[in-house]
Amino acid sequence: MTNLFFRWGVPLISLAALCVFGWGTYLQIKGQGDTNQEMRRVAESVQKANELTSITAKSLQPLVETAKTMQAMNRDLAATGQLLKEMNDGLARVTSSERRIVANLTALNQSIGAAQEEIGRVSQFNGQLVSLFTQMKGQVRQERGSVHKMNGLTMTSIGELRKLNEKFAVLRALP
Repeated sequence: MTNLFFRWGVPLISLAALCVFGWGTYLQIKGQGDTNQEMRRVAESVQKANELTSITAKSLQPLVETAKTMQAMNRDLAATGQLLKEMNDGLARVTSSERRIVANLTALNQSIGAAQEEIGRVSQFNGQLVSLFTQMKGQVRQERGSVHKMNGLTMTSIGELRKLNEKFAVLRALP
């Protein structure tokens, strides 16, 4: 059951995680594209606002305070545009990092697959060893029985030799 889990479960879980991660990356990239388009529109708007501010300042020379306020707003919009650009750059770095993570996860998945293959080979080898040890166990039992029989025969032979020695002892006692 565990072998089946490592054979199918781990790769399926890895594949599912990779799909979820890929989908999230796709959504983030798509959202990044939308953000980029919006930033272009904002940049165009900032540029147009800058042009309009200059025209308005010239046209409304008596309203200098109003023009100064609008210029300050324009600077703020430019700063906002810069902040949005920096945010976009940061998101691009995040996307790059996520791509590296996906590549590393793919490499990890391949390593897990290779490890599973090696575990399968070890399992087959263990099965062969169990078969050999089972055969050896039967052979050892058989040899033990033979040694036990030989021991019994040896004990019988020793007993017979003792009897024979006792009979020869009587003959040795004769002059």
